[in-house]
Amino acid sequence: MAAQPSTQPLAQTSARPAAKPVPLRGFIGLPLPETWQQGLARVTLRLSGELRSRISWTRPGNWHLTLKFLGEVDEARLPDLSDLSDLSGLPDLSDLSDLSGLPGLSDLSDLPGLSDLSDLSDLSDLIRALRAISFAPFALAVGRAGGFPQAGAPRVLWAGLTQGQAESARLAAQVEQALVPLGFAPEERPFAPHLTLGRVRQASQDDAWALVERAVALEPWSVAQVDRFVPWRSELGPGGPRYSRLAEFPARPE
Repeated sequence: MAAQPSTQPLAQTSARPAAKPVPLRGFIGLPLPETWQQGLARVTLRLSGELRSRISWTRPGNWHLTLKFLGEVDEARLPDLSDLSDLSGLPDLSDLSDLSGLPGLSDLSDLPGLSDLSDLSDLSDLIRALRAISFAPFALAVGRAGGFPQAGAPRVLWAGLTQGQAESARLAAQVEQALVPLGFAPEERPFAPHLTLGRVRQASQDDAWALVERAVALEPWSVAQVDRFVPWRSELGPGGPRYSRLAEFPARPE
């Protein structure tokens, strides 16, 4: 007699909950040369032995000069721009050299004023707007250093510029002007070009913050040539942020 098929209901397999989109943060900045990344490593190593405060130092390779914060976007909505020739209506940019591994701030999560990128269906408009920017190459030089705020214990330790401040400010203004039609609100505070050394998580009353300026002054910084700006995306993880370039925009004098 043939076996009868079982009438027992099949066990229901529970569907896995959909993964939540991973928030990505974006910014536009100036890449800094390897010699400066190495100088940063020496400065932070020196200060780590002199300061008792708990500080999240910017990792060498992750150092840049920020021109504009873009904000957050869900990973699912961020297109793959590894081949920029796929962008509709844009010239072939696939021959741009790779600056992956260059930089950003050690932590963007606590910075106010980040714009929302979630209403962009893709980044082709962003790339197109940035490609319209013209600027001549210029030089950067590191000199002074300090902390924000100036009164009391600082929250951010920075190195300043002795050359290239005006050019950086003009380029930042062009970037901001290009992005306003895309819905990015202008920054409320004046642009202050600086290079973030680290963020103070817990300040010690015993620390002499003048050591920061001395450490930066002891480093023999070379003059850096700025010949491009870069939009990066920043993925925050347990091991710190990871940065990847979306494109590069070489200097193009008018």
